[in-house]
Amino acid sequence: MEQKSLFKENFKMLRTEQGLTQKQLADLMRISYKTVSHWETGYTEPSIAQLIAIADFFHLSLDELVGREENRRLFPRKNRAVACVCRGKGSACVCGALF
Repeated sequence: MEQKSLFKENFKMLRTEQGLTQKQLADLMRISYKTVSHWETGYTEPSIAQLIAIADFFHLSLDELVGREENRRLFPRKNRAVACVCRGKGSACVCGALF
């Protein structure tokens, strides 16, 4: 999946998770509701400054917002096995641990 579509899906999910309409989020962010709609449909993308503001608003990293890193709120890691490589004798290893 391309990054643009991950952003639009994450953005809409974050808004709805907070129980906000497009208009309410737009008012809080001081942008138009059409801008919110365009971001959610992928018609346009936010600028870097806007991405930072969105990430700050939802308390996320930019990587989580655009889908480069899993958003722990959107994609909880419960019951997901962790794969790791143990690095030799005496190193701490959590292979097979569950979050």
